[in-house]
Amino acid sequence: MHRNIYALRALFFALFSVVLIAFHYATLSELMEFSRQSAIYSYIYVIPFVSGYFLFEKRQAIKQAMSYSFLSGCLLIAAGSLLYLTGMHQGAGLNQNDNLSWMVFSLLVSWIGGFIMFFGPGAFRVSAFPLLFLFSMAP
Repeated sequence: MHRNIYALRALFFALFSVVLIAFHYATLSELMEFSRQSAIYSYIYVIPFVSGYFLFEKRQAIKQAMSYSFLSGCLLIAAGSLLYLTGMHQGAGLNQNDNLSWMVFSLLVSWIGGFIMFFGPGAFRVSAFPLLFLFSMAP
């Protein structure tokens, strides 16, 4: 039973991630183009894979610590959405690097909110390093 619940939560989180990636497609495309053109930020391509590996290694601990936290997750998703809207509104006043950082930050706040919503704060504590390591993707 516990395995089926984990698989179902992982499926819903994967669907949430696909929707979020589709919504932030322009930001991610710009980030990849920015990374491709810059020798300083060429490491950005590797970060999601490293973070994914660490999450994969912690999957058993995540299963043990998982719970729902709908309110906490929704609050973080709302905060990420508010950051996104603020970035869209203030984007013209920022340079390209700052605006891109703002938008990547909003994406990651929303994504971590989804993780907490589906897996709970205990699972977040267990996997804090791989999740927070993703913030180093922001230029």
